Amino acid sequence: MAQSPTVASRPSVVSSTLAANRLGIMHVVFFVITAAAPLTVIAGIVSTGWQVTEIKGLPLAFLLVAVVLALFCVGYVAVARRIRNAGAFYTYIAKGLGKPLGVGGSFIALFAYGLMQWSTYGAIGFTLSTLVHDKTGATVPWYVFGLAAWALVAIMGLLRVDLNSRVLAVALVAEVVVVVIFDIIDVAHPFGGSVSFTTLSPASLSGAGLGIALAIAVTGFIGFEAAAVFSEESKESDRTVPAATFLSLALMAVLYAGSAWAMAVTIGADNLHKAATQFSSTLPAAVVATKVGGNIVIDIGQILFATSLIAAALSYHGTCSRYTFALGRAKGCCRPSSAGPAFVATPRNMPRLRRAR
Repeated sequence: MAQSPTVASRPSVVSSTLAANRLGIMHVVFFVITAAAPLTVIAGIVSTGWQVTEIKGLPLAFLLVAVVLALFCVGYVAVARRIRNAGAFYTYIAKGLGKPLGVGGSFIALFAYGLMQWSTYGAIGFTLSTLVHDKTGATVPWYVFGLAAWALVAIMGLLRVDLNSRVLAVALVAEVVVVVIFDIIDVAHPFGGSVSFTTLSPASLSGAGLGIALAIAVTGFIGFEAAAVFSEESKESDRTVPAATFLSLALMAVLYAGSAWAMAVTIGADNLHKAATQFSSTLPAAVVATKVGGNIVIDIGQILFATSLIAAALSYHGTCSRYTFALGRAKGCCRPSSAGPAFVATPRNMPRLRRAR
């Protein structure tokens, strides 16, 4: 009598959802850096920093924060080499301090990543609604563009992770190319006729707003730790995740510090607060427009600002979905501890959530 095929011959839900060996170092880097949204940081965070503080040395602040985060990464990637799991912080905390604290940490991380993702939809809607109104006179509610971006991210999130990485790569490369062109134009038109390094000197970080400036600089690196979330899908994870983490951090530091310094060169260190107050998030494009002429530069900057946010939303979506997946795969929330009785998932007190094959 012929034997029926065994269940083991079919791939499990886990293996078909998080297939291994799809992502290389640069694939992971694209996910990490697009989550940080370099153009958004340069246009939004840098201009905000100069606007709300009297601190001129934001370029130096970015470099100092990057050094501190690099020290953190030494231990972080050491753990990532030993524990390969899409849950990242959840798994590390659970292994070291127990599953109850791990689940608590995962909820905090998931909530934070989720808020970051949803906040991008509001920014996308406002940016595109303003651009359409300025160019056509039509008034389109911001939430129309926000919902369209949400639908696009939802569709992309259902596709293969390596395809998502390619889309992010295109968005990121376009973003970085424009940023570098802006930087070159800025440095080629220095204020007063000479290139100044005032914003990179230790004296530029003195003042009452130092703490705020450092907090703003830290904000620019949000999401740099997300490489470990893709460890199960990476090629040679013990090498890919550490390399992607350090490379992403280095690229962010260079882009942020270099672009902020270049803008300070062309604006003048003493004029940063006034210029940031006047132009706000359009500061990088507006400054370049005054040097080369034409409002088309500002329009390009706004469009890329919006695409940068869409790419960031897609990257955060990938992180949130993998945290949720890791939590679902772990099943029970807690385990017994010396602190007292805890809920334990067993066949008797929880239904078996296995799909019939």
